[in-house]
Amino acid sequence: MVLVSRSEFPDRQHRQAWLDQHCADDVTSERIRTIEEAETAGGQVLVLRADVTSYAEMQRAIEVTAQEFGTLHGVIHAAGISDPALIQLRSAAKGEAILSAKAKGALVLHELLQNYNLDFVLYCSSLSSILGGHGQADYAAANAFLDAFAQWCWDRNVHAVSVNWDTWNQVGMAMRAMRSGGGLPAEQQILSRGMTCDEGVQVLLRALRVGLPQIVVATTDFATAIEYHTAQTKSPDDTLPNSTVPALAVDLRLPAATSGTGNQVEEAVAQVWEQLLGVKEVKPCDNFFELGGDSLLGTRLLDKLRATFGLELPLGSLLEVPTVAGMAERIKSISSTLRLPGLCDKDLRRRD
Repeated sequence: MVLVSRSEFPDRQHRQAWLDQHCADDVTSERIRTIEEAETAGGQVLVLRADVTSYAEMQRAIEVTAQEFGTLHGVIHAAGISDPALIQLRSAAKGEAILSAKAKGALVLHELLQNYNLDFVLYCSSLSSILGGHGQADYAAANAFLDAFAQWCWDRNVHAVSVNWDTWNQVGMAMRAMRSGGGLPAEQQILSRGMTCDEGVQVLLRALRVGLPQIVVATTDFATAIEYHTAQTKSPDDTLPNSTVPALAVDLRLPAATSGTGNQVEEAVAQVWEQLLGVKEVKPCDNFFELGGDSLLGTRLLDKLRATFGLELPLGSLLEVPTVAGMAERIKSISSTLRLPGLCDKDLRRRD
């Protein structure tokens, strides 16, 4: 077995040192232990470093594989990048990277492997290409390409299959996202419905035998999967009645206080954060994203702040000033540019 990744990976002689110096749940440490388990069971594992989107690097990786094992029997294209964001906040470079990992990678592999009589080519797609997902436009498009490309290959007598995977609960992007996000309740709920590694392996083997160019894998019946996918993308306050999210009357010209959250604007911003994120006692220096917020919740936050203060906040504001104090200063700055001569304090207050 040959594992190809663009990430750095310690040489065999340095792997024990890596394990000694890193925590047990380190991603590289987990991969080292998995490889060691495979080798202990009698397998041969070769680890190569190459970017699947680079023709030259993958050509070299295939040449080394052929030299080491004689030929290739099958390929699993599992590369992918998931970084949810709204289209308005997505840079062209990031979107291209997400698309390239799957789409360009598949094209590079197809070009390089045309002279090999492979038993199979398996593309790791995702349910996102079918169900979509907030903030997943480029990722869903990349997986949709794999689905279409597998069909295109199949029509040309290439044994290719695209598997639209559901969540795995022990490995994969969802698990890594939960770790980086601190195990938020929504993420834990998603993982609780995921498949185990043993189940995933059984599905993979069946997908290779079934003789179809596309296999959709869902851990629940598909109607339930659609309903659940829709429900899990809702913000925490979607189920709250409007009466629980009161309008706030804020004087944008009040000076900073000497205690508490700082001033009335900061207090109002902090209150919106607490309601939206479901946390208590948000401090002026707290970072929205570190508290569990993302670009989707950020959009809702800005909507609430616009309604609260009666002014327009650009979509990128939260990326520029992600703290309560920073957002409060931004709001006061925008407000100061909107003041007109001759208005009294009463006129400057937000009206219900």
